[in-house]
Amino acid sequence: MLIIMVNNDNQDFSSPDFESLFEEVKHIFSFSERRETEVLRFFGQDSVISTGVNTKYQEPPVNTVFQEDQIKSLCIKHRLRFLPSQLYCGEIPYEVIACIKGFEHKHSTSELNFFILAPSSFFLLKNVYASPLLFVQKKDGSFKLLCQWGDKLPWYVPIVRYPMRDYKSMILSAVVFGFCMAIWAGLAGWMNYPNVLKSILVKVPVMIISAGLFSTAGLIYGLLTKTDFSSDNWQNKFF
Repeated sequence: MLIIMVNNDNQDFSSPDFESLFEEVKHIFSFSERRETEVLRFFGQDSVISTGVNTKYQEPPVNTVFQEDQIKSLCIKHRLRFLPSQLYCGEIPYEVIACIKGFEHKHSTSELNFFILAPSSFFLLKNVYASPLLFVQKKDGSFKLLCQWGDKLPWYVPIVRYPMRDYKSMILSAVVFGFCMAIWAGLAGWMNYPNVLKSILVKVPVMIISAGLFSTAGLIYGLLTKTDFSSDNWQNKFF
């Protein structure tokens, strides 16, 4: 912010000196506005700069760098997408713009490749409670984390979304669900027999049927909502 204090005692505001000063101030603000417009080229057409202070904005420790396989693992675990920032269509805090301008000035270049890690909803013009993370790609192929904003994902999200990570996680989840259903049937007093072996043999079909129902429900959900496994979707640029 630029603050100009003028003592107006015996001052002529129409003098060339004051006109030159105000022209310089006007030029500074014009340049700043132009730079903000230039930074917006890194984001999608519908992105807008939010006004006011974003209290959830934060910057990571210095030199926080991730390899691609680390980011892929994070995306699969939390069902996120890692895409070029040009595809991001959410609201952008002004602090993020300032962060990018500072990074450009520090490295004396504008040829940068930025990426956004966020839920797919941010790339579909919807608002969700999650925290987008801004990365810049380094020459060695790794990604430097610059900043993040928004609410963090709840702790239970990886658990709830575990079945949709990949095929293996879906099968394992189905088996665990079937096993839990068989245990629950025993605790409820159903299909309990004095003969332990017979009791186990009766509960095995319950486990298999429950696992099959779980897998079928997951398949139907994926087809109806057009939801892919996270392992296939984390860098997908399309619906």
